[in-house]
Amino acid sequence: MSEYFSFIKVNIVFSTLLMAAIGFLYALRPEDLISWPSCFLFFTSLYLLSAGSLSLNQYQEQRVDSLMERTKKRPLVSGKISSFQAKNISFSHIFLGLVGLLWHNKEVFFLGILTLVLYNFFYTEQWKKYSPFAPVPGAIPGAMPILMGYYALRPFSFNKEAFYIFAVLFLWQMPHFWALAIKYAPDYWKAKIPVLPAALGVNKTILHTGLYLFCYILLIVLAPFFIQCHIAHCFLSLPFAVFILASFFKYSFNPTKASWPIFFIGINLSLPLFLGAGLLDKWFLFILGIVQL
Repeated sequence: MSEYFSFIKVNIVFSTLLMAAIGFLYALRPEDLISWPSCFLFFTSLYLLSAGSLSLNQYQEQRVDSLMERTKKRPLVSGKISSFQAKNISFSHIFLGLVGLLWHNKEVFFLGILTLVLYNFFYTEQWKKYSPFAPVPGAIPGAMPILMGYYALRPFSFNKEAFYIFAVLFLWQMPHFWALAIKYAPDYWKAKIPVLPAALGVNKTILHTGLYLFCYILLIVLAPFFIQCHIAHCFLSLPFAVFILASFFKYSFNPTKASWPIFFIGINLSLPLFLGAGLLDKWFLFILGIVQL
């Protein structure tokens, strides 16, 4: 069972479901009647599709994984799962996941297909192998789960709120990925994957990380133009945004092993905090009867 969970990258699957749940809660209105069987179908189908797509990614990247220290113990590379088992797990999960999403509604099915094609074909087979800027278009499928969660309840409602949560998750991915890439640049270099620090160096990577981080923080500051913002935005999001910027500047001027964890942990914590603050402002004040949704 542990090999199965490792093969489907269960931590990323859990993150996918969490982002979809956040999108679902952003779409929720007090007058909505929730169909629990429908919710169960959606999240189970998303689990299957996510697990299938991520396990297919491992099947596609066996050679690369075998060359990198942090991935060479994955179950497919180590032989704990055979190629035949890997294909069966991947394609069965993908098929069942897509069938379930189609049963739920056509919009999430379409987004599921789009995510699968962008991630497993374009990103894994094309962009990642040839471009150091692959994480930028690759962040589109990475941000799809939160939009799928939104559309699961409110199909084709691409309003300011939906745009905001999608953009937050999209912009967050570049600082997150490039911070990891800086740490594991020798691994990527050995596997001949042209990530930004391996291709252009750490200094240019920090420059591009700062650009996307600034856009990410700016979007959080401008959140009141997209979603309802009150107490949580002022006392959680804005102070933490200042902390993230401060930790990045400290890291950028002195990119050492000591300054890296503070920035990396901070950027990882920022995503649930920023998105969670928006939900707190949306629902807490409504429950108190102060605002109307």
